[in-house]
Amino acid sequence: MIRAARTVYLVALSLWTGGLAAISFIVAPAAFKTAPSRQIAGQMVGACLRNFGKVEIVCGILAFFASLLLYIRRPAGTRQGFTRVILVFLMLVLAISYVSWAYPDAAATRLKLEQMPDDVIVQEHFARIHRLSVILVMANILLGSGLLICAGARSADGP
Repeated sequence: MIRAARTVYLVALSLWTGGLAAISFIVAPAAFKTAPSRQIAGQMVGACLRNFGKVEIVCGILAFFASLLLYIRRPAGTRQGFTRVILVFLMLVLAISYVSWAYPDAAATRLKLEQMPDDVIVQEHFARIHRLSVILVMANILLGSGLLICAGARSADGP
């Protein structure tokens, strides 16, 4: 049971973190470099992020419950794993925030920008939402990477 929970935790966290990193550091720069316009590039990257958001939520739920099981089944007398549970929960809350709020708001604001490209208020709103979603995604990439590094360093010690 512990081995299965550890595998689910590592696979879910790796897919989640790696997917976000791939979209952020490979797909987005390539889209903005090769697309015929910034608008089209933004639509492509936004669509990738919104579609991957579903994967993130599933991976986050799996990683959270696997980390919780690893904590519950830890060796008697140890406190190992509580921080992992809290950090995965924080990542899940962040992901739910940007997937259910920031991404849809950015997409709706982008449509308004297409209709009113000179509206400064809409431009500023989009810039704020975009900046916030970038910060939240980067936080999840950093947290997930840190958890994976810790899991790799701890692999010889057990769960």
